[in-house]
Amino acid sequence: MAHHWRVFSLGISGDLDGATEHAVAMLPLWGRLRHPQYGSRALYAAAATAYSAGEFDKARELCDQGLAAVTRDPRLLNLKVTLETDLGNIEECRAFLGRFVEVARQSMPGPNVERAFALISIAETMRITGTDDFADTAEEFGRTIRASLAATPAIAAYATIGSSLLSAFRRDAVAAAEHYSFLSASQATGYCSLGGFPAGRVLGLVAHAAGRLEQAAAHFEDCLVFCREGGYKPALAWTCHDYAEALLSPSTFPGRSDGETRIKVKSLLEEALAISSELGMPPLTEKAVALQELAAVQLGPGPTYPDGLTVREVEVLRLVASGMSNRGIAAELVLSTRTVERHITNIYGKIGARGRADATSNALGHELLDDK
Repeated sequence: MAHHWRVFSLGISGDLDGATEHAVAMLPLWGRLRHPQYGSRALYAAAATAYSAGEFDKARELCDQGLAAVTRDPRLLNLKVTLETDLGNIEECRAFLGRFVEVARQSMPGPNVERAFALISIAETMRITGTDDFADTAEEFGRTIRASLAATPAIAAYATIGSSLLSAFRRDAVAAAEHYSFLSASQATGYCSLGGFPAGRVLGLVAHAAGRLEQAAAHFEDCLVFCREGGYKPALAWTCHDYAEALLSPSTFPGRSDGETRIKVKSLLEEALAISSELGMPPLTEKAVALQELAAVQLGPGPTYPDGLTVREVEVLRLVASGMSNRGIAAELVLSTRTVERHITNIYGKIGARGRADATSNALGHELLDDK
């Protein structure tokens, strides 16, 4: 169990590599003990860390293995719904969600982990598929848990996160404001970090729905740092999308010009699309493209760069031309070193550069260093 709690605590704190090490260490123990409940925890921990890193095939294999051993495990069912939804397997997602709801309904009366995790799955599926078949059930589960004095702190936290996401995705400003007041003072907001919802994303979504746009922007910025530094790829992609969506909301952000918003939205959506393309996340790709079209209508065409360079690639190219090391660029842009290396490889391919000298010459030739 020590490994299990280390996975959980490290995942919340942003140390995905450390969480993965402990998750992997659990698997041989399960192999020796062959205890179904321990096995489901071990397989969930390994699947959740793999999902968070964007290793979808590995996560699915582990998740399916766990559900074969313990068919009603709520954590595995929740992760399975998340995986299939992100991968665009909507019919399979709905089938597992229906199964999950039945498991929750048939569970012991009162507050429990089955109802809490089912509530989160319902909210997430409703947001991506646009259907609210189980919305009333989700409300019922949330009320049951919040009204009970017997709910453990963890179950109450999961239920609050689920109800908060439900209010955000339904654009219920009154309910979202109530949840935001509670969540912003809670220490448990990051409980779903390994399931695609780090604290900053949850708070950003709920603040946006409540009309608190400055707070939403601050939370999304925090989440971008958390995800980039920790390597939480799916959560990073969705946070980029959610942040761009907030920036394009009818209300305006005080002190931010259309030009600043245009550049920020363009950069966020390019990053979301790059990750969704790499991992194979069709629903996110579709939503990000729709936001790009909305941004073009609302804000007009953004700046274009030579050789098909993206906003982020131009930022990296400028820093390369300034003589900054890969590690320095990573620190400056709050990216992982591996992400910077990938950007540089893409830049060299687009501009035909063989090294930093060529890249610097290209940037100077196209006056990119003066384009602020």
